[in-house]
Amino acid sequence: MSTAPEVVVCASEDVRSKAASSASEPNPGRLDASNSLPPKKRARTYPPYSLDRRDERQNRQEKKCNLEHMPLEILAEILSYTTSSRDILALARCSKSFCQLFVNNPNTTFIWRDARARCVPIPIPDPTPNFTEASYAAFLFDGGTCEICKSRTKKPYHSFTLRARLCEKPSCLSTWRKDIICACTSFQVLPRYQRVLKWFPQYDNPDVRGRYVRKAAVQNEINEINRIALISEEEEDRYLHRKNNIAKRLPLIEQHARQLIEWRNQWNTYREEVRRANDEMLQVHAFMNEWTSHQLWLTSYGVLHRNKTAALEMITQRDFELMKSIIEQEIMQNSARKERVEAELAHQLRRKQVETRYNELKEQERKKPVNERQILPSLPEFRRFSIIQVLQTNPSNDAPPINFVDDGFVSRVLKKDLANWKRTARESMAAVLGFPGWRSKGDILHPIDRLTARFICTRCQKSAKNTRPARSLDFAEACQHLCPHLEKKSISTNLWKAEDFQPDEPAIAAANQILAALGVSATDPSSNQIIEDAGLRIVCKLCPSPLPMNYSIAVHHCKRHIDTDFAVLSPADAAQALSDHPIETGLVDSLMRSSEDARKQRSLKIYYCRHCNYSSTKIGTEQSATTTALQVTQAVRQTVLPKATSFDGLRSHLKEKHGITWVGDEDFYRQPE
Repeated sequence: MSTAPEVVVCASEDVRSKAASSASEPNPGRLDASNSLPPKKRARTYPPYSLDRRDERQNRQEKKCNLEHMPLEILAEILSYTTSSRDILALARCSKSFCQLFVNNPNTTFIWRDARARCVPIPIPDPTPNFTEASYAAFLFDGGTCEICKSRTKKPYHSFTLRARLCEKPSCLSTWRKDIICACTSFQVLPRYQRVLKWFPQYDNPDVRGRYVRKAAVQNEINEINRIALISEEEEDRYLHRKNNIAKRLPLIEQHARQLIEWRNQWNTYREEVRRANDEMLQVHAFMNEWTSHQLWLTSYGVLHRNKTAALEMITQRDFELMKSIIEQEIMQNSARKERVEAELAHQLRRKQVETRYNELKEQERKKPVNERQILPSLPEFRRFSIIQVLQTNPSNDAPPINFVDDGFVSRVLKKDLANWKRTARESMAAVLGFPGWRSKGDILHPIDRLTARFICTRCQKSAKNTRPARSLDFAEACQHLCPHLEKKSISTNLWKAEDFQPDEPAIAAANQILAALGVSATDPSSNQIIEDAGLRIVCKLCPSPLPMNYSIAVHHCKRHIDTDFAVLSPADAAQALSDHPIETGLVDSLMRSSEDARKQRSLKIYYCRHCNYSSTKIGTEQSATTTALQVTQAVRQTVLPKATSFDGLRSHLKEKHGITWVGDEDFYRQPE
């Protein structure tokens, strides 16, 4: 939809250029612009010679129905083999041309009349003068809504005189007879109202004795007579005269309804006989050829069965013999397809079990202390382990589920594969940091376990889809890294390689500065615990509003500046700075997800800018001694009541006012209450 206005403009400019060129040439036959009428041709809304529209026109021409161009005599001869007018009604509803031919053309009435005469088991009675042939066929064969349960039903009218349609449920019939209709003798009305019952049609069920009418219709008619009687006697006489004319036509309508009831009952009985005979024939053919009924039903025989039953025709042995070879081939194809589907479902189930086990391992490692956690690969890399490939590749349909816990062999092999993968990953990633072939040296930390082991993915850095700066990763995050710009199929086929990573120099420099400020070396085994104990005490000196951060936030924050300059606050200063609103680590990542819950959280107006809060607090503190009481009150009000906005609005605010392109956890806080 976004390209349509541009196309229209281009088309109009093309028209104007042609008009200008033609205006410059002498043309005595051309009318003057002031006297000429506006063009009747509408502006083109698609490019000229559009391939899509040309293909669309060709497809329409290829799908053209040749039946529409058949002579009427031949078409009438073909339709002479139909067994009811329902088939002609279905054909008339296929297209406008057939509707014009059969519905709006009086010359084709004989086709409908002959079809009614050929209806089995008995001909359809002739319609009353108020029906056309098409409307009469729709009146008899169309479905509708049940009066009681309001469900859609294909059954014809239960009562043709009362226009009552009911579904197959016995409860609807009993409710309708109890609440909707009533006997005429139940009306305790005055003698002047007894004439009302004369022009109401009665219930046309031959099994019910007595005269039954619609209760609500009779009551409404009595109210209408009372209303007209209050107007004038002349108006009442004219009203009664009109109703007496309806009463004179009522015997003809009731006689026709009784004929329709008889035809409907015989038609339903014959239809059940045909359906039962065709079902028995299907069972016989399936038994004789050692098939199941379901296998035979899923072939072309099922289509023949449905069409024959709908046309009230019985299937013969000749019909089956003519298509037996086709049925055998289709059964073989369906059996092979079923085997493939079952094998694929079993394969998907095994893959789901592997993913579940992988998530369980991640959850178990997450609950452990940081220094005891085991490094896990990504899920696609986890699936490439030898034992996993054996378990999830080409499983049998009746194979038991994978038991990762109780099966000792599976657990031992999986544990060995994880240890081998981890050892290889540590050696290769240490080589990326510049420590190939590292060996343990006393109490010195392995290069991979140091805080200065930071990596970035080169594929994410070079991708044109990834407009955000490449994320800084530690060793565990690098092992589980999946490039977000890759498609689902590409993620499952791409191998994890250490060559796809390189050292994150800005993050490494920031880590060295933070460790130096804390007075600890990166090779010290206690450095990880010292950083964890430091918590939210790290500040960036290059930012106008130095907000306290922890180590994980600081290594991502350093990407905002060309150089890095971090310092560490004292515990008292850090506690004072974050006394009201502590930083929620990982909040941005949870809000930037594509889930529906994350979208709802982003739309809430509960997010506040820390930079504005820091500036207003600083201004209120510095100027409180030299300003008036009104200015001090305004500054304090800005500090206590900052402006709340949605997360998307907060991102726009940070970019426009503070020049922060990518939001971090340190830039804002939320206050749901």
